[in-house]
Amino acid sequence: SGEYSENDVRKVFKIQQVGLRGTPDFLMCVNGRFVAIELKREEKELPDPLQEWNLTCVAKAGGISIVCYPENWDVVLARLKLIAGDAPSRLCLGEDNSH
Repeated sequence: SGEYSENDVRKVFKIQQVGLRGTPDFLMCVNGRFVAIELKREEKELPDPLQEWNLTCVAKAGGISIVCYPENWDVVLARLKLIAGDAPSRLCLGEDNSH
């Protein structure tokens, strides 16, 4: 219909690009904010230097870069909900563009 409702701003659109080494696993636009997420199997697994460089570039450009592993999934999900506007505004998860 070409019309947008207030609920449209809460949608999360995901773009996943395969094949480019170092590209974060998920590149998303969440409520108008660019979010890059690198997935790791466990907390002790760190991004490789190229992944780290890409995450840093996203943060320096004003986006949000996140390294996600099972141990921090609850915090990552809460942060995404906060960005999307689905969490109380008093929830503070360090909206500082760092990962």
